[in-house]
Formats: sequence, structure tokens, C-alpha cells
Amino acid sequence: MRSPDDPPSGGRVPFGEGDLPLARILGDIKDTGYAGPLELELIGPLGDSEGYAPVIRRRVAAADAMLGQAGL
Repeated sequence: MRSPDDPPSGGRVPFGEGDLPLARILGDIKDTGYAGPLELELIGPLGDSEGYAPVIRRRVAAADAMLGQAGL
């Protein structure tokens, strides 16, 4: 169940903070044997309101953890 504080469904949020099952998607990518590059958009509207540096630091940490868990 979504909280009133959650961003609107379908809105742009930083990597790992949205509704997409990214851990599963990354695992599926690994399972295909894909060995090419991945491009991740780490910032979104929060960069404008919160400042880019803290948003980027949090999202890089989240992406690193999620990619590591997926074995990518």
C-alpha cells in the first residue's frame, strides 16, 4: 500500500526509489548472459530541489549495491 508521502506512481524518481522491480530486472539481465554496458539515470527532479551532489551520492550507492547483488 502506498503512503501519502510516496511519489506519484509513474513519476520520475531517483534510481531504486520507484515502482519498478529493478533487482529482478537486473537479475534477468544477468541471466540472459548480457555482458554489455548498462546506462542508469541516477538523477531526476530531486536534483533540482535537493541539490545534485547528495542525490547522486545516494543513487550511486544504491546502484552499486543493487548491481553487486545481481552479480553485474
